[in-house]
Amino acid sequence: MVLFRNRYVLLAAALAAAFLLGFLPQYFKTRALRAELNEAALESSRMRLRDLAALAYMQAGEKNYGLAAQTAAEFFDSVQKMAGQAETAEQRKMYEDIYSRRDTVTAALAKGDQGVLNELQSIYLKARAVTAP
Repeated sequence: MVLFRNRYVLLAAALAAAFLLGFLPQYFKTRALRAELNEAALESSRMRLRDLAALAYMQAGEKNYGLAAQTAAEFFDSVQKMAGQAETAEQRKMYEDIYSRRDTVTAALAKGDQGVLNELQSIYLKARAVTAP
């Protein structure tokens, strides 16, 4: 009777070990792929931020201030979100510096002020600097 019980314990232990040997490699692979996916999503967000800054600048340059205002609003919302996800205090400060210009840019675009181009160009350059890999 004891011999059968020992066999069942050994069999259960062997099954558990086989399960772990099959499970652990997949677990670590999935974990690595998930980290890679998160990094790619963050990089995509950074690129989108740059694209929005450039698009707002181009739209304002074409004197399409209404569309530029919409794009700028989307850009500043994204900047605020990215500031919350910043990896370093320096990046967070750069995002906050860009975000602090929101009211100035929004007001200038609402008035159709041609001088907003300089501000948008400066914002685009700062966005490029903060999102550089």
